[in-house]
Amino acid sequence: MQAVCSAGLLASPGRAAAHPGDIAWLAGWRPKPVGRLAEMFLLWEEGSQVVGFAAFQPDDGGLSVFVSPGLANTEAAVDFEDSAQAWASRGDAAVRWFELENETAAIERWRDRGYRPAGESYLNLTRALDDLVGEVGADDRIRPVGGDDVQDRASITHAAFDGSEPIAAYAAAYAAFRASPAYPHGWDLLLRDADPGYVEALMAPDAMTIPANTEGGAETRAAQAGAVFSLDPETGRLHMRYTARTRSIVWKDDERTRAAVAALDALLAAGGAHVFRYRLASGEGLLCNNVLHNREAFEDAPGATRLLYRARYYDRVAGTGLNERI
Repeated sequence: MQAVCSAGLLASPGRAAAHPGDIAWLAGWRPKPVGRLAEMFLLWEEGSQVVGFAAFQPDDGGLSVFVSPGLANTEAAVDFEDSAQAWASRGDAAVRWFELENETAAIERWRDRGYRPAGESYLNLTRALDDLVGEVGADDRIRPVGGDDVQDRASITHAAFDGSEPIAAYAAAYAAFRASPAYPHGWDLLLRDADPGYVEALMAPDAMTIPANTEGGAETRAAQAGAVFSLDPETGRLHMRYTARTRSIVWKDDERTRAAVAALDALLAAGGAHVFRYRLASGEGLLCNNVLHNREAFEDAPGATRLLYRARYYDRVAGTGLNERI
């Protein structure tokens, strides 16, 4: 479902109806039994291809249908919309259908199903917090909310979604959920939460350069510059090109990039739930995508030197993409 949202953001920046993080929070907070999730979400597939998904709010009858951008207005999409409507209706349940106003073809199809605009509009508007500095009161302040600010994070979601429950009880439940195995820590976008400018700096096409390789006075490989983080325009997958080494690497020489690299180093050094540490035993190996990683120093034992083979591949590990399953 998040892959469909990611593809929508890529296809129509600023116009997608939902962010991948919205779906994660809608599904995970508050924790729900499997039966409740089955009432709320419908995933539609044809073969190995995800056509889209539907999100239904049983309490108010709101139905949102999300179609993979590459299949919009196809026969598969129309069949999915019909099935989603039948699934959400569940007999005599009243269904309120939501659609972006620029989806004209979909709107006409829903009209043909008997739906009419309710005169309501939904706008996704953004405004930089920096613009509000001069507008806050003397006793108010604006600051980033960090990963450890459980009380502040709980206050935000409490105000947005659960205002009727006492804040103390809500915050306690929120903290317990974040400490439980059910909480996917990938919901915490640590680098972006610290400063969105870090991500922007590391997505620059010249953020990191591997110097040219020279042997015997002749250049065998030219210098290779590129971004640390980038998105595959076809799949929406996050691609990463990063190294923690300090030799044979050149970072872009500007203040923003230096600060972003320092922030990455600090995240790796801090440990916590997002950092995994493992010591390979003799005969063991590790197969993974190019996640943020580093290797600690080592000392050989007398008569037992370390031998480590490294193999690099251009392709991801199969089945690890947002819209793939092993």
